[in-house]
Amino acid sequence: MKKILICVLSLLMLISLASCGKDAAKDVDLQKIYDSYQEYLPDMMVLDDNTMFNLLGIKAEDCTQVIAAVCSAGLQADEVWLIQAKDQAALDRLLALAKTRQTAKEDETESYLPDQYVIVKESKTLTQGLYLAYLVSPHVQELQTAFENAVK
Repeated sequence: MKKILICVLSLLMLISLASCGKDAAKDVDLQKIYDSYQEYLPDMMVLDDNTMFNLLGIKAEDCTQVIAAVCSAGLQADEVWLIQAKDQAALDRLLALAKTRQTAKEDETESYLPDQYVIVKESKTLTQGLYLAYLVSPHVQELQTAFENAVK
């Protein structure tokens, strides 16, 4: 009887450990997050791999999933990156690119588009595990909340 009880308890412990591991490796559908952003964003252009590399420096091979979109209208600063990096080294490179992009956007808007400069200054770069979001929008708080809810 004791042996059966020990076997059952051991099996339950293994099942609980296996389910914990699944939660830690949760896959997030970045397209679903981006789709939820549509009510807050102007007309955006989602970049293909070549344009993404040429404009932003993001290499597709650093990403498991990637959506990078910029505002179609040149006078608005809105920009969204939603990325799942392939590993920590790739995430570190992507974070450096986001920082560089932030500086460039601040420089280009400060003198010429002061209303957009305020939006750029309020932008967010967020990470959770291997997920990264770079969010530039007057609705950055709503975008941040949606990203954080999806990746927690």
